[in-house]
Amino acid sequence: MRRYWFLGLFLLLAISVQAQGWSDARLKNVLGEVEPVLEKIKALKPIRYTWNKPGQQKVKTTDKSIRYGFLAQEMKKVFPEFISEGEDGYLLYNSSGYEAILTRAIQELLKEIDTLRAEINKLKATTANVGIYMTSPSYRLDVSRP
Repeated sequence: MRRYWFLGLFLLLAISVQAQGWSDARLKNVLGEVEPVLEKIKALKPIRYTWNKPGQQKVKTTDKSIRYGFLAQEMKKVFPEFISEGEDGYLLYNSSGYEAILTRAIQELLKEIDTLRAEINKLKATTANVGIYMTSPSYRLDVSRP
């Protein structure tokens, strides 16, 4: 489990930036589990940006520091449920729930890692047996065959 610490840290950071919200099961109509999302995640285009003048006015800041995020227009193509349109036509990104998407993606990756680890262990066992066979006194390489 120690090997997955970086995935846990990533998830913790992603969740920690979310606002506190109601999450009690008694308040929800559960529609099902999150479908596989890795292909969707691969389609996202994370960006580095600074607010331009209209952006600074819209979000009421003069901060010019570099930020990280997504363009709402791009996010809408992949996860339209996270995007809404304001009265002024500007798009809004609500990241509430994105932690569930990231959790699902991490679960998919962990499953792939486990599968690959099992395949590697099989290959190691096979090559170990080949090495034992080749070093045994009864092993003879017949190079006369085409």
